[in-house]
Amino acid sequence: MGAYGHLRSARAANECGVIAVGSTATCTPAGNNFTGGIEYDVNDATIVVQDGVVISTTAANTIGISSGDFNVAHGNLAVDIQGTVAITTAGDSADGIFIATDNGTITLTTSASTSIVTSNNEAVGIHLDAYGGDITVSSPGSIRTNGNYAHGIEAYAGGDINVSVGDITVTGPNSYGAHLYSNGGSISVTTGLVTNSGTGYQAGIYAQSIGGAVSVTTSGIVSTSGIGVVAVVVGGGSNNVDVTSTGEISAYGIGVGALSATGDVTVTTQGLVTTTGNASIGIYAAAYAGDVTISSNGINAQGAGSTAILVRTATGNIVITDTGTLTATDDAIYATSIGGSVTITVNNIVTDDDAFNVYGATGVTITVNGTIIAADEGLEVDTGAGPAIISVNNVSATGSDNDAVRATSGGAVSITVSGTVLGGARSAQGAGIDIELSTVGTITVNKGGSIGALSDFAIDNRGAGALTINNSGTITGSLIFGANNDVLNNLSPNSVNLRRFTDTNADGIRDTEAVAIIDFG
Repeated sequence: MGAYGHLRSARAANECGVIAVGSTATCTPAGNNFTGGIEYDVNDATIVVQDGVVISTTAANTIGISSGDFNVAHGNLAVDIQGTVAITTAGDSADGIFIATDNGTITLTTSASTSIVTSNNEAVGIHLDAYGGDITVSSPGSIRTNGNYAHGIEAYAGGDINVSVGDITVTGPNSYGAHLYSNGGSISVTTGLVTNSGTGYQAGIYAQSIGGAVSVTTSGIVSTSGIGVVAVVVGGGSNNVDVTSTGEISAYGIGVGALSATGDVTVTTQGLVTTTGNASIGIYAAAYAGDVTISSNGINAQGAGSTAILVRTATGNIVITDTGTLTATDDAIYATSIGGSVTITVNNIVTDDDAFNVYGATGVTITVNGTIIAADEGLEVDTGAGPAIISVNNVSATGSDNDAVRATSGGAVSITVSGTVLGGARSAQGAGIDIELSTVGTITVNKGGSIGALSDFAIDNRGAGALTINNSGTITGSLIFGANNDVLNNLSPNSVNLRRFTDTNADGIRDTEAVAIIDFG
């Protein structure tokens, strides 16, 4: 990352006067329009650009403001841009601002009235390289690029990267709004709205650290052909990844991708996350040795075979909370913890596949406060030795041989129904609730709740454990238990309605009558 092979234009440097090592160059509007840019190759230099300066270059390799160079020990470099300053470049490899040093820190400060516009290939808006030090950026103005491999801001550091920028607009192919890489330090980046309408391989924000934490905060992302946000930690230590979006995210591939090899992962999206590409993912989060926490407010994964939330962890726990509606064409939520637990709380889900496909080795807890409409299984839950605790309101999974709730557990199972649970058509494979118990289980149907299926197999217990049903609502259809100490406590005036009137071809119409049963094994 970093060097694209920028060449210096054949021009004089020191446009704002010759300065000594460790001194400050002050650039005034008297030099407008600075058609050759502003360039200094002075160790420990500070460049001050005053209010009213206009920098406009047209030649290739003619950078707007340049201080230092790649692989050169220039010490600590700083650029301070004050007031209303316009920086535009039109040539290839003509960055808006370029600062590089091999042995020091970089500090860039601009005003909210600073605008940076580049319009050709490999012309990065802000391009920073501190091979042996930290990078600090406060640039609340606007950045716009329009070229191949023309990122809005690109930063490489051997130390920490702390970046705060305003709105970024990128229109060229194979470009990122922000591309940040630290080899040994942490990354903290805050952006305004990032809009990336280019083609090819591109992203709104990409931040990766080897051996440090990564924190990304954005006002929103629009990435029409690529990824919204990618935040990655690899290397040693216990380093976390945190991603927060206060606005909406729209992406073609992954809305938010957050991965840590060594620490926890936290993703918070306050606005709707939308993905449009095939096999896309709204939020993808993975932690090898840590916990994963996701808080979202609605996800719409539109492309064929697309998942709203996909989470994996090897040893940690998973907590997912969504307060909006999850829409997907594949599984709405796919979550796996090989060594920990999974806890999920959602409102509404609409999916062309499973609403939940969840494994938690030490236990799974799921709470559904709204309505689930699934073309395949409603909830498919599996645990290792831990318990499964499921509380649902309305669940509809009315396709062929689909269960509204399916739970397989090595521990105890508790299912509470407060709304309408309706399973699929054809056979007992499509039940309202299908349990495979290893120990004990309880199904509680609250007043006003109901369990049924288009197959008219309401409840099927296929495991070796004993099941207790406490019914204060309505159960319609056949009940099949294993050869265990199963108990049915009917506390409802609506009782249990034995019926076998089946939709045998999954067209939504019951067409075949048969004998209904309660089979206690």
